Amino acid sequence: PMHIKSLALCLLALSCGSPPGQKMLRLEITQNENPILITAFDVPDKSSTSEIIEAAGRPPLFTNLVSNLIAITQLVENPLETKVEGKINLTIQHLENIEVNVILEGIKLIRSAPDLNDWHLPSAEIKRIHALVNTT
Repeated sequence: PMHIKSLALCLLALSCGSPPGQKMLRLEITQNENPILITAFDVPDKSSTSEIIEAAGRPPLFTNLVSNLIAITQLVENPLETKVEGKINLTIQHLENIEVNVILEGIKLIRSAPDLNDWHLPSAEIKRIHALVNTT
């Protein structure tokens, strides 16, 4: 139902493309193959892996799916942050091409305001992903 609708919206957005010179990327964060967060953002066509990782630290163009797990783990003292514990798989892909794929032990996410679903990666997580894929 809602999950299928979200996935359909993501596929539609990815198939419609980005402005000329840009490519649309899908960020998917899963745990035990269950989606936690699916967002989309764009970068210039010629972006390096490092630039793609950096772009994942900006609020997304749109959010396709936010798991109930995020609401459950949202930090009470700061509604702009959440941390999901355990083994996390993070994938960034353009169409069928996987640009980044890392496994993390836990992940922290941030958003711009308490009423927004623009969850994205804070700078500490960006640095951690750079280290795992050996980019700086």
